[in-house]
Amino acid sequence: MIAHSLSHSVNLSIIQGAVPNDLKSVRVVPLFKKNDKTEVDNYRPVSILCVLSKILEKIVFDQAQEYLTSNKLLYEFQSGFRQRFSTDTFLFIYLTT
Repeated sequence: MIAHSLSHSVNLSIIQGAVPNDLKSVRVVPLFKKNDKTEVDNYRPVSILCVLSKILEKIVFDQAQEYLTSNKLLYEFQSGFRQRFSTDTFLFIYLTT
């Protein structure tokens, strides 16, 4: 039952090209990094998002990635945000060409 509702919500958001305001809400909490806990600089902000917004983001990312890849719209040496590519991959390609 939840899969049907989840699927409907995600599909509706994609079709309308809009994200519901409830999915845009975020709670930012400080996460301690190191050293003195009384120093503000030793914390970093972490966003706590709604699970549904993360699911929607992943689905849209996967669809966009598939479209760009299957239509060969990415630069062949594009390394950011691609599986099996990294900054190391880019540097290797860049320095060897």
